[in-house]
Amino acid sequence: MALYELTSGKDFVKLGDKVFSKYEEVPKHPFSFNYWLDKHVPEYCVKLWEDKDEVKPRVLNKKLHENFGSKITLRFNAALYNTFIKANFPREIYFAISRAGRRWNTFSPNMVQTAIRNKHLIDQAIKDRTINLIPLMLEFEEDPQQLRKRFGKGLWKQLAHTSKTRMKHLAPLLKESTELISMRTGILPLVSSYYMHSMEIKGCLLTAAKIAPRIKDFDSTVDIVRDTMRMAERAGVEVNHNWSYRRWSEEHDRLSWDVARKGYSEKKFAEDCVFTQGDYTFTLLTSQADIAAEGMQMRHCVASYALCASKGTYAVFKIDGKERATLGLNITPTLEVVNLKPNRVLHASLQQCYGPRNQPISSELRDTLPDIVRMYNDTLRLRNGWAATASKESPCAVVDNEW
Repeated sequence: MALYELTSGKDFVKLGDKVFSKYEEVPKHPFSFNYWLDKHVPEYCVKLWEDKDEVKPRVLNKKLHENFGSKITLRFNAALYNTFIKANFPREIYFAISRAGRRWNTFSPNMVQTAIRNKHLIDQAIKDRTINLIPLMLEFEEDPQQLRKRFGKGLWKQLAHTSKTRMKHLAPLLKESTELISMRTGILPLVSSYYMHSMEIKGCLLTAAKIAPRIKDFDSTVDIVRDTMRMAERAGVEVNHNWSYRRWSEEHDRLSWDVARKGYSEKKFAEDCVFTQGDYTFTLLTSQADIAAEGMQMRHCVASYALCASKGTYAVFKIDGKERATLGLNITPTLEVVNLKPNRVLHASLQQCYGPRNQPISSELRDTLPDIVRMYNDTLRLRNGWAATASKESPCAVVDNEW
């Protein structure tokens, strides 16, 4: 049985000897019990600050269980939900004070405190049937007349017709820039997470949101714009935020190439070699700079194989066409009898093949790889004056080791 019981009534929640009669009294982070229980429930004490290295999460959870019963964090938030949120607000405005998820487990304490402080604004919005504006009113803690003065007549007209779902994600972002109102609804939650976790990339978010081909491409588009801007600044090149997605990608690839050239040798260590198989073109990369540029463009670490490739123990192919990917082959010497004499023969085998950011390739592309390996093995043999092999057996299976 728990040492300190959790009880709740119509307008209070009691935990141990501490009674919460208003939501404003609830700590901002009610889930982090061990950081404030000592203050609010004096009988409960955990030596959290005396020896942080010795206190493990399991120890703290065990103490919580012993003193307050199982799942106390969830039960406490549920009590707050049932007592304060239901008592103060009608169901139709729950969307404005909740996070992503379901029911009481997802309500934001900070937003609920703000809502209770501004309950008169919510009541007025319900009366005027403008509940779509509630997230914006709570974010700025202003009524519609004040908001109209803040944003101006033109922008306010757009906001007034914004849906409640879109407004929930848009309202916090409008503090940063009113330009963000032009973003697609599906991208707004992604932008919110970037604003919360990284100050560095705020300047390129709007551009990425405008040019991303699809919502699922937004993250990669942010990286393209950010990296292009950074490389352009170092190279003293100006960028145009009105460029299309294609132009940003081209500039990213060009600048990546320039950066790669400075750190890796441009000297060719192999002859050119190009294969075409179905809808794909396989181009052998013949310098360390080429391999490094491929790694930067594809955002994986194939550049770490540049030295091996220059020594002839590895081969890297750039794959274009229906799908963009990078192919890596191991090159190993084997002994083979040629014209009744043992000779050292180089043999290629599949090692790995990945798309951008080490994404898996399609089964269609994967099925072409054994043929490409056979063709490259035949090329190696012919360049050494030996007959091409007639074997059609699969040379090897792809090893799924990420770059």
